[in-house]
Amino acid sequence: MHDDAQAPPAAAAPGGYRPDIDGLRAVAVIPVVLFHAGFETLSGGYVGVDVFFVISGFLITSILRSDLDKGRYSLAGFYERRARRILPALFACLAATFLTALVLLPPGELEALGKSAVWVAIFASNIFFFNEGGYFGRAAEDMPLLHTWSLSVEEQFYIVWPILLALLVRHATRRRMFAAVLGLGALSLAASVWMVGRNGEAAFYLAPYRAWELLLGAGLAMGMAPRVRPARLRAVLAAAGLGLIVWPMLAYEATTPFPGFGAIPPCLGAALLLHVGRDAGPVTRLLSSKAMVGVGLISYSLYLWHWPVLVLGRVALNRDFEPAEAAAAVTLAFLLAWLSWRYVERPFRTHVRLPRPDLKVLGGAAAGLAVLAGAGASAALSDGFRQRAAPGVAVAEAAGRSINPRRARCHVDSASGAPAPAKACTPGGEHAAILLWGDSHADHFAPAVYAFADRLGVPARQASKSSCRPVLTDGRVAANVGVMTADCAAFNEAVLTQAAANPDLKTVVLAGWWIMRKGAEADGGRGFERAATYSLTRMREALGPDVEIVVLGSTPAFDFWPAQCLSRARQAGRDEKACRVGTAINAKEARDADAILARIAARTPGVRWAPLWDDLCDGARCATILGGAVLLRDHNHFTVEGGQRLLSPKLAQLSVAREARSMLHDG
Repeated sequence: MHDDAQAPPAAAAPGGYRPDIDGLRAVAVIPVVLFHAGFETLSGGYVGVDVFFVISGFLITSILRSDLDKGRYSLAGFYERRARRILPALFACLAATFLTALVLLPPGELEALGKSAVWVAIFASNIFFFNEGGYFGRAAEDMPLLHTWSLSVEEQFYIVWPILLALLVRHATRRRMFAAVLGLGALSLAASVWMVGRNGEAAFYLAPYRAWELLLGAGLAMGMAPRVRPARLRAVLAAAGLGLIVWPMLAYEATTPFPGFGAIPPCLGAALLLHVGRDAGPVTRLLSSKAMVGVGLISYSLYLWHWPVLVLGRVALNRDFEPAEAAAAVTLAFLLAWLSWRYVERPFRTHVRLPRPDLKVLGGAAAGLAVLAGAGASAALSDGFRQRAAPGVAVAEAAGRSINPRRARCHVDSASGAPAPAKACTPGGEHAAILLWGDSHADHFAPAVYAFADRLGVPARQASKSSCRPVLTDGRVAANVGVMTADCAAFNEAVLTQAAANPDLKTVVLAGWWIMRKGAEADGGRGFERAATYSLTRMREALGPDVEIVVLGSTPAFDFWPAQCLSRARQAGRDEKACRVGTAINAKEARDADAILARIAARTPGVRWAPLWDDLCDGARCATILGGAVLLRDHNHFTVEGGQRLLSPKLAQLSVAREARSMLHDG
């Protein structure tokens, strides 16, 4: 998910070469690599990217200021240096990635790789991955070029910044120049903080919400911070800066709201270390050590190579790494990074400064990007070179794309608290006889419910919202059947109101990801039980005694995607056994929640419990494929056929089905 800042050599720093900056690059890149490799101690290792953004803004602006001061500023010259710095290693890495992917990836994944390569070629892959990051987007860890998102962020920033800086230097006073940079940075940071709470993926991937990090480094290079002269104070600030970087790496998790306020500590820490200079006590001596500088020198290549090595390594194994395998993959990434730095980066970057830009370099860069875009387009337009697919791959990949066809129309994926229009989601009638209510686990059962209702000749309706269990709260009851956001609470209240006003309603089917909130086990599930009891009691009262309420039990989740596992195994001709049966990662939590829900249903009139777990699982070992049908499209969502196979026997027991059979018999 993260990328080395594409900064020039640390020799560009004011005052000549600063080995401590190369050491700072090592501090940034090593945790990123280890985090991506699965070493859980560095759960916040991803903040290393933010450190690189600050370094990049500092060094690039230092170069631009130097050029402006010496009267040799040239946009073409700037982009020539950028091309020399970033493109040769990028092209080498992507070529190796493509060749390996041709062997390992099934067509669907190769097609996605091709699409992403086109966006990499136009320095907009961050936009591509943002758009791919929806609820049913491909898992991030399966995208071999995902790490190029920050390269795109930087290049988008550097389309605007060199021009803006030149205008400020030439036409604004020092005070106005500083005010402009400070204002732009503050605006970007405020936007990032605001967006994190509304669309975290936009805040993460898109340049406007990251620009403040680059501007922080740029402001330092422009002399906006006062010099720190006392040696002891510089040493204290350096130690504080390192602490501000290391602390988030150890304390943050994947669920920490980020960037926004969360990015301030590592960025501030990087800024402090850049500002205090090369001679600031033990910290800068550590950063300037031979080992740290050595890693810093290869940091760009290391970031380029480590992510494809990790992704394609997991593809080759068709599972996650064991610790020793992860260590071997990291070692391989370091080796490839050194080779890339020694034989690709250095030869292209080391050159005599010409009086004017070398147009051959710019032309070669454009040609290379065109080849990259062409290769990506070929893979995308050929459906991942479908003709090379092994037998059975198409079936597995079709399962991976098997999503409720009414999802776009009837499932709420946004922060809206309003359900999809009932009329649009109730085929065959304005008022549904069967209501399916819940989160995405209701959505994956919707095709089975609609098909069942169609056979009975009665209308059905889906009312579902992502990450929103069918749970009600009055503000006093702890809704720890999941995170009860304000929009989720509003959604559930609206569904209940509409259901209570429906005179034709016969049955309500509740489906959800019945996992107790973190910490709920500490009270023996009592909070979970109170929330579920309150919800079912209110539903019973609002719907009246004649409406049947059915609570569907939990379903298994895995640490792999069965459909994807199967397509990869078939493409490589490997054993499919590991894809057909897996160990559920939610077994204990699901079974505990199921026991509580079954108990509540037994004591609540008109509520029926419909367990699902034992239909697929023997304890924690669960089937993912039955009779040739792939049951799950991802780690915990069923395919259309899988949902029908699992749910159809339960639906046959609904009171509305018994009534229909009775009427048919009497007729």
